[in-house]
Amino acid sequence: MQALEKKTLKVGLAGAGSISYNHLLAWKTVPNLEVVAIANPTVQKAQARAAEFGIPAYYDNVAEMLAKHDLDIIDIASSRSSHPENIRMAATRGVHIFCQKPLADTLAESEKLVGEVEGVVRLMVNDNRRFRSDFRQIGAWIKEGKVGTIRQVAMTMFRSGYLPGPDGQRPAVVKFPAMAKEKRLLIGETLIHQLDVLRYLVGDMAVVACRAKQTEDGLMGETMATIMLDTESGAPVVLVGSFVAPGFGVAVSDRLELIGSRASVILDRETLTLMGPEPQTLTYDAKKEYQHCFDAGMQHFVACLRSGTPFESTAQDNLKTLRLVEDAYEKAAEGPYPLVVPVANSGGRAMPKLKAPANACDCHLHIFDRRFPPPGPVKRLVTDASAAEYRFFQKRIGTTRAVIVTPSAYGTANAVTLDAIAQFGLENARGVAVVNPGITDAELKAMADGGIRGIRFTLFDPTTSVTGFDMIEPLARRVNEMGWHVQLHLAGDQIVEYEALLKRIVSPIVLDHLGRLSQPQGLAHPAFGIIRRLIDKGKTWVKLSSIYQDTKVGPPTYADQTEVARAYLKAAPERMVWGSDWPHPTERDEKPDDALLFDLIAQWAPDKMLRKQLLVDNPAALYGFPR
Repeated sequence: MQALEKKTLKVGLAGAGSISYNHLLAWKTVPNLEVVAIANPTVQKAQARAAEFGIPAYYDNVAEMLAKHDLDIIDIASSRSSHPENIRMAATRGVHIFCQKPLADTLAESEKLVGEVEGVVRLMVNDNRRFRSDFRQIGAWIKEGKVGTIRQVAMTMFRSGYLPGPDGQRPAVVKFPAMAKEKRLLIGETLIHQLDVLRYLVGDMAVVACRAKQTEDGLMGETMATIMLDTESGAPVVLVGSFVAPGFGVAVSDRLELIGSRASVILDRETLTLMGPEPQTLTYDAKKEYQHCFDAGMQHFVACLRSGTPFESTAQDNLKTLRLVEDAYEKAAEGPYPLVVPVANSGGRAMPKLKAPANACDCHLHIFDRRFPPPGPVKRLVTDASAAEYRFFQKRIGTTRAVIVTPSAYGTANAVTLDAIAQFGLENARGVAVVNPGITDAELKAMADGGIRGIRFTLFDPTTSVTGFDMIEPLARRVNEMGWHVQLHLAGDQIVEYEALLKRIVSPIVLDHLGRLSQPQGLAHPAFGIIRRLIDKGKTWVKLSSIYQDTKVGPPTYADQTEVARAYLKAAPERMVWGSDWPHPTERDEKPDDALLFDLIAQWAPDKMLRKQLLVDNPAALYGFPR
């Protein structure tokens, strides 16, 4: 690695939240370095921090800060969801990156980011608890051989900050309101630090088991967890944490018991004791140590930049900690008392009884992302429906492949869909776009390269439609040459009215939501016969999705729609695919229970091989997934 030899390094700070204060204090401890700019979406916060620390420039966006300053380092202390974009922008400009943990919302996105950045710029993740003086002292004792072979480790972290106080308020939530909606709370936000410390002390570990509980009605995430791990030498490690421990303080407090073959180490809050042949007791100031973690981490970062030596907390090293977090949640979802991470825009919290087969595909979902604002006023805009949120849905339901359909709220703006496909990867995602006749062949080719395999005409509701019936045939001819299909969202009555048009379409056809046969007519609706005849021609598919839109019976059986789904599967099982329609944009008041909806598949298709055909084989054939 090449050493950075500039005399004075210039730093830009992304983010002006509460933790930016600790970052800016820490940068003051690093010699020959100047923070020259700060950016934050709420520019008033950036302006206030700039005035507080004498920073000459402030902005409301990171892109402008990067463009206007020749930075050597960007310190990313912005919201977690903004990390990937800020990292990519900095890497493009050759700016070295110091990023507050975690890298991204998910392990998969973090792995992708590291792959993109490695070899382009230096990247260190600020998971800095390992730089605390007491943990460094324990590490030194271990390296010096005073502890001997590590045989057993137990670590606890208890605090009461998420319990309601006398005023009914939860102190931790008052300080950080976003934590109330955090789905991965205790393990993902706090125990991730303890896991990193344990890795620093005892080396790589594997998660053996995990139990976690969500105890508070006012919080979405888990508040208690017990994680059991093994070191590479087989020493058991137990990590126990609680955010709701009565009698403990509001702040985080650690206790560590590390048993070696020569000595034992006990850390109890501010007191560290080495017990054995060379006993020793040390005390630390917890408040000072909190800031010291930032100071030491940033000093280490700059020292390694200047010397060209590897970081202790490399991006690859941090991925190991993130994998432990991911594995802990995976284990917590197993067993007789599984932890169910709540999913945005999805009713219920139970896991489905039906186990999805490997490579099961959700063939109809939508992504809404604030980074891609809709082009104009919209009727069905949904919040909390990003690709990261949908990953929680996948973990709940068990699907791994996805077909993302541009929602009507975005009109013909398909960037949100293409971005989501890129996040999931072409091996696991495809897309359906919305276009008009003005689209060029080059644009269609670029969409194909990005994973698009069809175009959608949403004509069921004229108030949200940006396409027309007159566009279907000419566009179908163009996309047919590319091996694409046309996806039609039509009412059953529209299918009857436009039967002649449907027969003329040269490309494959995919009909949304069981053909939207109005109930209680259901199978008696004349559109069902038309759809059957189109299927018999060999080029028409039906999505068994969004059954709640036309039901008159409703949950839990949806008996009227179940009858329709069974009839389709009996008539043409090779032409059916399933979709969730997450985040259910038509359901404004109450979202359906997706576990219940997924379990209905077992009633529609009692045979295991038929379910595999519906969820795996048919999507692979229609969308070109690997078989």
